[in-house]
Amino acid sequence: MERNEAFLQHLYKEKEIHKEHRQKHVLYKLILTGSFFGLGQFARGSDLYNLFLYVVPFIAMVHDIYISGEHFKVQRVGMFLKNFEGIDNSPLCPEELLWEKYLERHRETWAYKASIFYSTLITAFSATAIYFSDINRVGAIYYTWLGICGFLLLVVVIRVKQMSFKIERMNQPDPETKDEILRYYSQRVQ
Repeated sequence: MERNEAFLQHLYKEKEIHKEHRQKHVLYKLILTGSFFGLGQFARGSDLYNLFLYVVPFIAMVHDIYISGEHFKVQRVGMFLKNFEGIDNSPLCPEELLWEKYLERHRETWAYKASIFYSTLITAFSATAIYFSDINRVGAIYYTWLGICGFLLLVVVIRVKQMSFKIERMNQPDPETKDEILRYYSQRVQ
């Protein structure tokens, strides 16, 4: 096996690893938030119930950061592969490049947006449940927690938007990378 074929296989393996990581974070997010809500039901009426509800939104938001990061890494591999378009002796087959171009035009963006929406719902549900569990005890800690959750949700949304902008920016041809690839493959032909 040639070195470039080995590299491409490694690149595809890396892409699959990031897809698996993204899927695991989605699954862990659902399992952990569901479990904490379930555990909270057993502790209903005690301080432990509120403690579980205070923690759930943070678990969801941390996983949102991981999910968007893994999504970006998968997209980055595809964008790199597109730089091989039009290169003689390219290690990529034409169908592969067509597939990457197709994916670029038909990108699925709702999955990670749904994840953020889920985190927003989790936060709203936790806030409502805490508030109505004992209205007399709602005070500064509750409102501080609510402010922190709102701020962190905003940070997560900004971070995901930043990742989306990076993906869009990478969507444009990268002349520097393209030139390096052209130089490399023109030297190999000689």
